[in-house]
Amino acid sequence: MKILIATEGYRTDTNGVSAVATMHVDMLREYGHEVRVLSQSVGDKCYKEGDDYFLASHYDIIFTQCKRSGVRNHPLIDELRNWHPDIVHAHTEGAAGSIAKTIAYRDNIPLVLTSHTDYPKYIFGCFRDLLLLKLIESTWGIYTYGKADVVILPARKALGFTHHSFLRRGRTTVFDRFIMRLFLWGKIGSTSPAVYERTRVEIVPNGISIMDLRRYVPPRERRALLKKLRLEEGSRILLTVSRVSKEKRIIDLISYMPALLAAVPNVRLVIAGDGPDRKRLAAYANKIGVGHAVRFTGRIAPGHIYRFYDIGNIFVSSSDFEVNSVSFLEAMASGLPLVCREDESLEGVLLPGINGYAFTGERDYCRYVTRLLGDDELRERMRHEALKRAEDFSSRKYADKMIRIYDKLLSGEE
Repeated sequence: MKILIATEGYRTDTNGVSAVATMHVDMLREYGHEVRVLSQSVGDKCYKEGDDYFLASHYDIIFTQCKRSGVRNHPLIDELRNWHPDIVHAHTEGAAGSIAKTIAYRDNIPLVLTSHTDYPKYIFGCFRDLLLLKLIESTWGIYTYGKADVVILPARKALGFTHHSFLRRGRTTVFDRFIMRLFLWGKIGSTSPAVYERTRVEIVPNGISIMDLRRYVPPRERRALLKKLRLEEGSRILLTVSRVSKEKRIIDLISYMPALLAAVPNVRLVIAGDGPDRKRLAAYANKIGVGHAVRFTGRIAPGHIYRFYDIGNIFVSSSDFEVNSVSFLEAMASGLPLVCREDESLEGVLLPGINGYAFTGERDYCRYVTRLLGDDELRERMRHEALKRAEDFSSRKYADKMIRIYDKLLSGEE
């Protein structure tokens, strides 16, 4: 099968979507499929490396971790068009995704789009429920995903997003249907909203390369990492792996530290990752007197994150922004119990009392963390359960589900 994968971030980028897209490509190639990738570099040149194609792009001024590219015509894009893939699958709504969709529309190639992120919440925050913004979100969703053959969502939570409202069968609004008619252009000449209602939704949780996370860390390397992070042997380490930005609510984890330190003086919070909120959070930690107990690692290169999971005792997260967090899955695969804010994204991932706990506020959080840190037997039991649960999110299971979807599309099976 010839498959074109479009993704904004790829091997050298440090975020969950990039990790999923890279794993997706690697597994398809391992299975013997012919895969080409359209991604975005950082620089002013378009180039290719083997079967990986890169568009010239730059980081956005406002959304500083998002790449932007104005390239729409280039000999490398023509080369991909003339390759005539059997399936086009985009993991991005950006430039690479737009070009991939154009290739699919032109030659009537089955189009699969994976929607990874709640963009309206990311952009509009607490104002997203204003009527005008909800109309904008719904319009954007129909325009972006409306003519895909299959839209893949990593979790059922995503069906509730306003920009996916047209995907909820039998629950489309009058406004949705009006927008569907407005946007009926391109490869399909119908004048009926039924064109959009043909879009199939599949729930496919993200996958992870489990064995990459279970690599052996020699004691010497472990001690070196602890020393680099200024962590004493015997520290009780709460690990969160995340983009360090406001929507991840890392500030909550820091604000809970005074209460935790009163109960467990050697507890330390390690924030693995980087982002625009790092300086503000570091200043806040110092302000409330817990700067000595909070560590920021900065950017971690892909392929090195397993060393950080190895030093953790518990994985913690206060984010309610996640859809199907890769870091949650990686933490389980590394044998860490989870203590995460209660959220729909935890469905099928965190089983309360089995492989971790879901909290609603500071009191719950501190109770669960102190319980786990004070009970080695409980923590070990949850470690084994986390390892077992992670098997459901293996890269192989993910790839098998994707290939079944592709086969159905090519065979015309509903």
